[in-house]
Amino acid sequence: MPQVELKEIVQDLLDGIQWCKKELPGLLGGDKVDITRYAVGGESAGGTTATMLGHLASPPPLAVLNVYGMVDFVIKRLPVTSDATTPFSPASGLFTEAQVASELANRDLSNTLGEVLDDWVNNDPADLRHARYGDHPKPAYGERQKLRRDAHDYMIARGMLWQTLFHVDDPEKQAKLFERKQREMSALLLLDDVRTYPPTYVYHGTADVLVHVSQSDRFVAKLKQKGVPVEYAKIEGGPHVCDQYEDENSDEWKQNVLPIVAFMNKYVKAL
Repeated sequence: MPQVELKEIVQDLLDGIQWCKKELPGLLGGDKVDITRYAVGGESAGGTTATMLGHLASPPPLAVLNVYGMVDFVIKRLPVTSDATTPFSPASGLFTEAQVASELANRDLSNTLGEVLDDWVNNDPADLRHARYGDHPKPAYGERQKLRRDAHDYMIARGMLWQTLFHVDDPEKQAKLFERKQREMSALLLLDDVRTYPPTYVYHGTADVLVHVSQSDRFVAKLKQKGVPVEYAKIEGGPHVCDQYEDENSDEWKQNVLPIVAFMNKYVKAL
């Protein structure tokens, strides 16, 4: 993003699955790999793409993990935190609003920008990351990485994330195209046209203000209606990022991570 849209990102993942199907038996040995036995999963945007792979991948995954991912783009609109008349001040302090907007409008693949959500980019990244991960190398972020962070903030501030994600320049004038593209990438809405779907584990916090928990509520309800095996961990008071558990001996790990592992083992490992 912004050079590619969500549909192309999902296609990259589908191509990766086909690569595994073609190449892994030769690399690892045909008797050591069964590419029909795999699961897909992710959090936030990764949860969104994982749920789409549940619809599109061939062979289909044996299980899907969706951690607070968007499953219905049609109903959701991100709040606009400032209007076009409010000056936008890039956090990096390196670029003007006009420069950030110009980069977002550039769809030339040779100018790939992408976006980054990492707060360390604009907040002394080397010291913060090193403090968390100890002896790992201290990263250094250049101007390009900081521009990516500014671009993300700009999209949120101007309410442009979805139109950038779907390559629609004017959502009002291109309303039908916009909705069609959103529906094509909404795993929940696609369930209306299928008879089944892989077993799915859903994890979502009730205080998520970016992807409302109703997204997962409706997704789980529809999966159950279809007779799909589903488990739902609904974390009371959990924000958008409510799954940062690193201590395998902690109660949080046992309560939140091990049930996911057990679910995956049930449908992928224990055949």
